[in-house]
Amino acid sequence: MTAAVKAGREVALAAVLDLCDWVVRQPVDEGWQDARDAVSELIEASCQATTEENRPKYGLSEFRGPFGSLVRALYSDTSRSYILRDTTLDDLRTHDYLDLGINSPRGKAIEAGFDLVRWVALHLTSGGDECCERELWQVVRRQLTVLRNNGVSPISDIRRK
Repeated sequence: MTAAVKAGREVALAAVLDLCDWVVRQPVDEGWQDARDAVSELIEASCQATTEENRPKYGLSEFRGPFGSLVRALYSDTSRSYILRDTTLDDLRTHDYLDLGINSPRGKAIEAGFDLVRWVALHLTSGGDECCERELWQVVRRQLTVLRNNGVSPISDIRRK
């Protein structure tokens, strides 16, 4: 579905998001992580999709709730990076750990969360659904609060031995 959204094809997004909701409720330890990563990628692609007039393709009132609840559920995914490397010899003062953190299930979810915030902002600036600047900051604050309250960091599992 992500490829179809990126290609600009019509997708029954509400039905697909219902399936995504079912996926994120499955136990991660039973092999669902690839599907959960696909949900993050679908949210990113959907939030980046625009019309020819550079307006958001998907309406704020219909999809904000489903996108938000899916992203919040995905924030609890592991932050163990897909990049396999020994970080014990890295100099903590100079090494950029962002590549390790963002290439993790949680990192993908955080990227989807940022795209969600950008999507809301695009609705604001393009004259899409009625929204105000205060509401945008509430979205940003809500995203950051969820992350903080859960101790979520894209690199929290990267520890020096």
